[in-house]
Amino acid sequence: MLRFGFLGAGLVSLHISGPAAIAPTSSFNVQNQFSLRLSPVVAVGRGGRGSPHYITSKEDFGVQTCASHDLPRKWDPEIGDFVDNIDQKLNFTDGATLEGRADSGDEQSEGSTFAEPENEASFASEEARPKRRVKRYQPLGIEKLYGRIKATRIYGVLNSRGEVPGTDLAPVPRRYRDRCEDQKGWSIKEVVSKVLELNHWDDIDVILNDWVGRYNRKNFPPLIKAVTSTGALNHSVRVFNWMKNQRCYRARNDIYNSMIWLYARHQRVDGARSLHAEMQEWRCKPDVETYNALINVHGRALQWREALNLFDDMLRAEVPPSTKSYNNLINACGSSGQWERALKVYERMKKDGVAADLVTHNVILTALKVGEQYAMAIEHFESMLSWKVKPDRITLNIIISCFYNLGTYDEAIKLFNSMRNMRFDDCYPDVVTFTTVMQVYAACGQVDNAKSLFEALVGEGLVPNLITFNTLIGAYASVGMYVEALQVFKLLEKAGFEPDVISYTALMNSYSKSGKSHEAREVFDLMKRRSRRPNIVTYNTLIDAYGSAGLVTEALRLLPDMDFEDIPPNVVTICSLIAACGRSGQAQKCVDVLKAAKLRKIVLNLNAYNTAISVYMNGGMYEEAKELYDIMQHQGVAPDSITFSILIYGASKVGNVEEALSLYKEMLSMGIEASVEAYSALIHAYAQQGMAAAAQAAFTEMKQSSCSPNVFTYTSLLQAYKVAGMPELAAAVLEDMESSCIKPDAVACSSLFSIFNESGKIEKTLRLWSNLRKDVILNEVAYTQLFIACSIKKDWRTALEIFEDMRHAGVSPTSRLGNHLLTCLGTSGKVQHLMKVYKQLKDLGMVSDRQSYDILISSFSRAQNWRKCIEILSWYKSENFEPSLETFKMVLQCLEKMCLWTQYLEVYYQMLSSRCYPDFVVSQSVLDALRNTGQRSEAEEFQPTVKLLKKEEVRTLKKAIQVSNTCVKRREKSRS
Repeated sequence: MLRFGFLGAGLVSLHISGPAAIAPTSSFNVQNQFSLRLSPVVAVGRGGRGSPHYITSKEDFGVQTCASHDLPRKWDPEIGDFVDNIDQKLNFTDGATLEGRADSGDEQSEGSTFAEPENEASFASEEARPKRRVKRYQPLGIEKLYGRIKATRIYGVLNSRGEVPGTDLAPVPRRYRDRCEDQKGWSIKEVVSKVLELNHWDDIDVILNDWVGRYNRKNFPPLIKAVTSTGALNHSVRVFNWMKNQRCYRARNDIYNSMIWLYARHQRVDGARSLHAEMQEWRCKPDVETYNALINVHGRALQWREALNLFDDMLRAEVPPSTKSYNNLINACGSSGQWERALKVYERMKKDGVAADLVTHNVILTALKVGEQYAMAIEHFESMLSWKVKPDRITLNIIISCFYNLGTYDEAIKLFNSMRNMRFDDCYPDVVTFTTVMQVYAACGQVDNAKSLFEALVGEGLVPNLITFNTLIGAYASVGMYVEALQVFKLLEKAGFEPDVISYTALMNSYSKSGKSHEAREVFDLMKRRSRRPNIVTYNTLIDAYGSAGLVTEALRLLPDMDFEDIPPNVVTICSLIAACGRSGQAQKCVDVLKAAKLRKIVLNLNAYNTAISVYMNGGMYEEAKELYDIMQHQGVAPDSITFSILIYGASKVGNVEEALSLYKEMLSMGIEASVEAYSALIHAYAQQGMAAAAQAAFTEMKQSSCSPNVFTYTSLLQAYKVAGMPELAAAVLEDMESSCIKPDAVACSSLFSIFNESGKIEKTLRLWSNLRKDVILNEVAYTQLFIACSIKKDWRTALEIFEDMRHAGVSPTSRLGNHLLTCLGTSGKVQHLMKVYKQLKDLGMVSDRQSYDILISSFSRAQNWRKCIEILSWYKSENFEPSLETFKMVLQCLEKMCLWTQYLEVYYQMLSSRCYPDFVVSQSVLDALRNTGQRSEAEEFQPTVKLLKKEEVRTLKKAIQVSNTCVKRREKSRS
């Protein structure tokens, strides 16, 4: 019998006893193999830690020889042991034995499993070899863990290695294997999924106690890492508390780090700090990851001072900071608005020799963006490119946002297009990029481009978020497109998003811009019914909606509602209320708004004072505006050029040129540089008094001071030339505007049209309209001047074209405008278009007056359409108008020309019933009508009345001649 004994490292002694000692067919020469140098393997287990164990395995331990029959053996993963290469039947029994082929008992013993055969001739044929039970040894992997042990019984779900089949769990120690018969061999992923299926207040310990992996402490770190990666804080805390109650648990840094990072994700500073103290009680020394997590959680909570203290604690604990440590510290300072300290930390990072990565530059850019240092952020980005640091999508999104906040919209769009052309995953635009560029288009007023970009976002497979929908609603709201804004709002709800307060406020703003206060109030009530608490912006939007509709009383009633909701109004609220008073023309209520602001201790800023002064000026309350200006200075609010512009313009409206000039000099004495608004207001003051020379001098001074005039400046100068009657200089101003690439607005056009009409240059008026009709939207005054020009020229075709343009522009005509248009058509003899145009004017909102009916009667009278004249004469009564004598005379003249004496007498009697008494001409015609209708007796009775009217007319004529002669004599005496 062969027995092996260990003598030392690499040596083995061989003892021979029994009949096998003299066997001639021994597989190796015992005399020559008393000492064999074999491959040593350190085994851990029953043989003792560090005791050597020797095998004669191949290079990768995948092939092993069996000394019983000297055959190479291979590892079988299904069985969990080495098997013979030849065909053999493997049977596992309770004793875990292997039935295979073996040599005779006197050739080899059980202990010679690892002996190598001398040659292949020693193998016997399969039929000649008797079957025997061979003891199975544990494979190499289990020998490393437990030493050289015998075959292990398979308990419960464990295989021969003590592992759960098909899982990633560590082996279960031998001392716990007797308890594993009823345990579940779940993987860590399955355990986490089963835990998350329960509520955090349910008994999670039942699931964890039924898991076989709880008997090995090596399974705890991956378990806590897997459950914290899901973000479930309460479930993770329950699992962590269960883990600490296990007998085999040992505190480790990676377990606490995972929990601290989870608290950082949820911004739970107290929980993270308590875990930090607890791990020190368990004698776990915090490492760099621990401090990184703690700094991160304080940065998320905007506690930058505590983050700096933790960084100092890390240095005192001799824990070298990493790049991630500096990144978290920079982010903690930057997210709190401390961009200067963030830059100092970055300089310290470079001084300490810690290399900055892309994340470092991104957090610096974010810090500068939060601190509103957009120019510095762009400068740092350019430095990144010079350092050959490749930006990613986050970097470019920050830069696009900086361009947007700086107002350089072209650069933002250019960078966005370059990102789309890159076609790289790390730089291709995402939802944040598309949303930011949509905000850029909305700020530019390019709503169609914002809509197209939204469609491109969806077309590229990206899923828009709530901010994207809110941005598109806000883009439509900025231009008052409430129908499209409502469609996007419904699309938002259809996409599964719950509208927030920003969504409702943007929809309300779209109705506010359109003057639909009732619909804005409905959206406000809907938001409150859906348990969305309005904020200060929501109330300000609703106040602006009421103000745009002229409902100042309803806007003021919102102040008590804000007090009830515990939403204190701010300066923007006061400005909105003051502006509402100005829009409705109720300047007196501005006093109540200012009293309410004083009662609530709201400190007014410069914008609020300027708005209130402007409302007072527009309402004709010049003295109140001056008083408010004095209060403004007393409160320490320094006026600016806009303040003086409003005051100068108000002084010009009341005709006080001296006061306007005094305010202008006061502005210069305070060191305030005159702006284009101040110059324009001064020129307007001169224009109101017809001081064309002074206006021209102010205009020249303005150009010499490198202040470019705007449309209002040119309009004020045109007004000055209009009052002074200087059409030639007005034409020169028009040429100057064209050379400066400034198109005249509606007010400037109306001034030019009026100047050209009064000077008899009708062709210039119509030519200017033809050149500007596609570029300028005219107002009612300008269209009136155009109809006057067409009426003078009797150009009814051009008048109809102008009328069509007015209809498309949506201008509501006044009675003055409509009367000039009707006069143009009537004097041109185009009565076939007259009634059609009149009905269209009525549909557009024109209110007819007595002059409108007189124009219609005059037109149809000249066309000898007596029936229409009598019909229109009946409209006076329906409109509560009394026809004048001239109106009846126009109808009577038409009937007289057509010799319709019966109708003549009817209209005459109607004239008498209206208390309009005839003159001599009408009476003579009535006398003829009586005679022609055969009423001789009535004619003879009416004859004395005709004679009396003739004498009265002659007497009146003589008196008028005497009065005129007297006036002539007085003029001659005055001249002499």
